[in-house]
Amino acid sequence: MNEIRANLRIVKIETYSLIRTGFLISVSIAVTIFTANILMFIVLAGMGVFESIDQVLGDLTGGSAGLTETLSFPVVFLLSLAIGLFEIVVTTTLFAVFGYIYNATVPLTRGLEVTLAEDVEGDKG
Repeated sequence: MNEIRANLRIVKIETYSLIRTGFLISVSIAVTIFTANILMFIVLAGMGVFESIDQVLGDLTGGSAGLTETLSFPVVFLLSLAIGLFEIVVTTTLFAVFGYIYNATVPLTRGLEVTLAEDVEGDKG
């Protein structure tokens, strides 16, 4: 079996493409985080975990703890949304910074070398 190889060197990454890719990846991560937060809140609220914590804190402090009033569904929804938006901004910015740093260091490092290979079967006839 013969093998065809091609050695390629990545000497420039288009920053705009990297930003678009980073944005799409960060949006998918944000949707996952948002969905997980909402589902976790619904499950924990349905199991009565927050009421139990309120009761324990009330017994310890001698007063009434307001965890269930503070941690309502709209608060969790908005907090999850804010965390997701923050994650989108930070991740997209990090992708852009990575692109600038990579393009700035290519003259020193000569880029990233990638080897592509393909197995080719010879003629059997």
